[in-house]
This record gives sequence, C-alpha cells and structure tokens, in this order.
Amino acid sequence: MLIAVNYAPYPSQCYLNLPFPEIKNSSVRLEDLLSSAGYNRDGNELLERGLYLDMGPWSYHIFSLEVES
Repeated sequence: MLIAVNYAPYPSQCYLNLPFPEIKNSSVRLEDLLSSAGYNRDGNELLERGLYLDMGPWSYHIFSLEVES
C-alpha cells in the first residue's frame, strides 16, 4: 500500500521515492482504491526517478501496488 496526501491549500507536484527494491526489473500496477483509476509503471523507472504525483489541494490517494513480472 502507498498513501499520498497533499496537505497544502494549493496544487502540488513531486516525484516520490519508493522504498520497494522488489519492483526492480518488473512492471508495477498501481490501483487507486478511492477511484477507478489504475496505472501501469516500469519498476526500474519508479526506483530511479520516483512516482510522479500531481495532486490538487487537500487531496489524497491510497494505492495498492501489484508487481507483475
């Protein structure tokens, strides 16, 4: 699980470093448990660059992560 919160009263963007070494050389499926949104990302890119987040004021996401070989 990954929970991201924007506590600011304005939109915010960032790259979030992920502490999941097991995603190396894998595809990662992120499912937002609060909406129908889902995203496929390359595990190596997530480890090198981080997960890009662009969030509205006071918004939050709860993601489940599934590693796909």
